[in-house]
Amino acid sequence: IDLVHIIDTVAEIYGDVAEDAGMSLVVEKPMQPLLFQGDRELLIQQVANLIENALRYCPDGSQISLSCGQARESNQVWLKVEDNGPGIPDVEKERVFERLYRVDKSRTDGGLGLGLSLAKAVAGLHHGVITLTDRKPGLGVMVTLPR
Repeated sequence: IDLVHIIDTVAEIYGDVAEDAGMSLVVEKPMQPLLFQGDRELLIQQVANLIENALRYCPDGSQISLSCGQARESNQVWLKVEDNGPGIPDVEKERVFERLYRVDKSRTDGGLGLGLSLAKAVAGLHHGVITLTDRKPGLGVMVTLPR
């Protein structure tokens, strides 16, 4: 499958959703395909969950970045979702991958605590890894997958 096509598919779906929420979705991708073995539908769902998390937790006027590329030093492809929202405290970063775990349990935003656990499971099924980074402000989520 082509990772660039997955990014395009998700961007097409969520570009208008972000705009309706008072945010922008910025896409950065290479011109050439990034081919690897994988399940297209699972990966679309993974990226969609990451975008939905950003939309859910970022304030109006936020910019969400969706990008993909190939690691030069290894035979891997990567995708990133980055935002400028509140982020996740360092002490919570491992726990957010647990099913049903939510950072702020008092929120009533409709989140079930499944998005990041599903994203991690999809990465694992593809022999990849998912990492979180602090963007100060915001959160960066990077998924790295073997080619």
